[in-house]
Amino acid sequence: MTENTPQGLPVKAPRTIVYQNADFVSAMLQEMYQVGLLQSLESDANGKTSATKDSQGKVALGANAEGSVPLLAKATGKGDGEWVRKQAEVDERSSAQRQKFVYSQAHYLDAVRRGLDDRGQLSSDTFGASAGDIVEFTALTVRPNEVTALLDIATPALIREVARFVVRRGKRAEIQETIDLAQTAGVEMSAEKIAAQRAVHELAASDTADVAEAIASALQVDARRTATREYHATVADDRNAVLICDAEHFVTADPDRLLDGQFTILGKVIKPLNSSTPILAGNKLLRRFQPEAVADLLGNLDADEAVAEYFDLSFDTEITNAITVMPVAIYI
Repeated sequence: MTENTPQGLPVKAPRTIVYQNADFVSAMLQEMYQVGLLQSLESDANGKTSATKDSQGKVALGANAEGSVPLLAKATGKGDGEWVRKQAEVDERSSAQRQKFVYSQAHYLDAVRRGLDDRGQLSSDTFGASAGDIVEFTALTVRPNEVTALLDIATPALIREVARFVVRRGKRAEIQETIDLAQTAGVEMSAEKIAAQRAVHELAASDTADVAEAIASALQVDARRTATREYHATVADDRNAVLICDAEHFVTADPDRLLDGQFTILGKVIKPLNSSTPILAGNKLLRRFQPEAVADLLGNLDADEAVAEYFDLSFDTEITNAITVMPVAIYI
């Protein structure tokens, strides 16, 4: 049975936000209500209480107490006396209490979502929405762009050393082949000649490594992986969404590990439904490669059955039936 709050609103589990663009939320809220945002609120409570108490008494004295009371030892007559005492007690207390309320971005996000829903500005048809429409949908899975994920591992330093190793291995085979030919011809190669060839080949390896590192660095910049992150969300069996996120708005430093499950996305549509979105569409240079060319390149890598037995080299070269969304918030 669902319990209700005193305001009559149904009790719901609070949202856990993993991504939120605070600038977008604040701007949307101010635009909707045309008011400034209240960052914090202070409340003072002062109290003062006081109480007064009066008391009086009456005492009868007898004169027969001869010798029992000092200064009355000679008194032999009987008489009544009245002693009246008035006592006032005042009890005064004062107290002060100050409270400060801070409004979080989660509070503003909830206000934005409610406001959009009340105004009918939250599109109910996610995949029929046009560019600029605000949508909210649930993603069954969220995964990083595979090219971006690959660049996370294939750093320029790693590419440099791999290129150096490939050249060294090839040149080593050339040296061995030269030695074998010399022995077949009955010519003995001195150690100095072998060392000289190896030095020349080492220069070639270093030059290749420098070029490979420069290219890898350029690809990193082209992918803009340090500032933005691209994720692919599966909304239904035949419907997907491309999410373009600013890395700084995640609540964790490792969003790829966090976004592993079912999440709700609130955002604006950048591009409406497209039957095919190349995986390199967000790159300035790499987008020039056609999906077929990328598939052929990756297919050649996957052709090595010995490698494929231990490592999955398959990559999706395009995202089918997808909209492109700029998220305002991602939460569960």
